[in-house]
Amino acid sequence: LHYLNGAALSHLPGKVEDAVKEWQKAAEIGSLAPAYGALADFYAKRKDWKHAAIGYMRAASLTETDPALYAAAEQMCLKNGQSELGVLCRARAESLQSKHEAALKDYQLLSRSSNPKRRQFGIEGAVECYRALHRPKDYLDFIQRECRSGNADDEMRIADAYGELGDNAHRVEHL
Repeated sequence: LHYLNGAALSHLPGKVEDAVKEWQKAAEIGSLAPAYGALADFYAKRKDWKHAAIGYMRAASLTETDPALYAAAEQMCLKNGQSELGVLCRARAESLQSKHEAALKDYQLLSRSSNPKRRQFGIEGAVECYRALHRPKDYLDFIQRECRSGNADDEMRIADAYGELGDNAHRVEHL
């Protein structure tokens, strides 16, 4: 209801701020993707790139099917000087469009990030791309190159990569 009230108010002169409040309520109550998208559009018109990027990313993560939302988030991130976050948004848009080769390059770039969370997104995204491209040997090579810390997460990633190759002997070594 709050989303629809906001949509109606947004078309009335002088009621844009009231519309934004309604969209914010809708987003808080139900995490509605359209409410986040409307907020992102509002912030983009005001050239508030940071909040626009957040809105588009939130809407995209809720729908998980709309590459245009990730593409819009990428543009807002770039305008806000958040290039790595822009690369992540572009990679997700490419993945949703089944452009796995292009997404793989972006995820590989992120896997070398000094930011641990973005590095994790890069590794996980690259793994999904290798699987979608049916390239288990390249997947294993990538994981062995990127996951050398010896921690449990890296060992599980290596075990999974061996599992993709059907090499259970090596897989068990890393479990």
